[in-house]
Amino acid sequence: MRALNRLRKNKLELVIFLSAILFSSWLMFSTFSYQDGSMQIASKAWSDFASHIPLIRSFTFGDNFPPQYPLFSGPPIRYHFLFYALVGLLEKGGLRIDFALNILSILGFSFLI
Repeated sequence: MRALNRLRKNKLELVIFLSAILFSSWLMFSTFSYQDGSMQIASKAWSDFASHIPLIRSFTFGDNFPPQYPLFSGPPIRYHFLFYALVGLLEKGGLRIDFALNILSILGFSFLI
């Protein structure tokens, strides 16, 4: 009963949270999706995904510990790789790459909003 009363009091917060989730979902899936066996990437975002997808796939298909860039041999990674490691582990667990990346991105962006 308390939870229901709390929801009634916080209708505005609930509307803002649901709006953030919907906006984030639309934004992420319009930027990166997977259709008919090929990745669909927005024209303005292909340069970012060109380096991030190999990093994700290095965690999915390879043994990337200690983490290294798949495109640049030698130097250790100096980039926050944990997000992409989680995406790679979700993909390795059976989730498609677009859902793995977009779900974590939606959660992160919604909580940021």
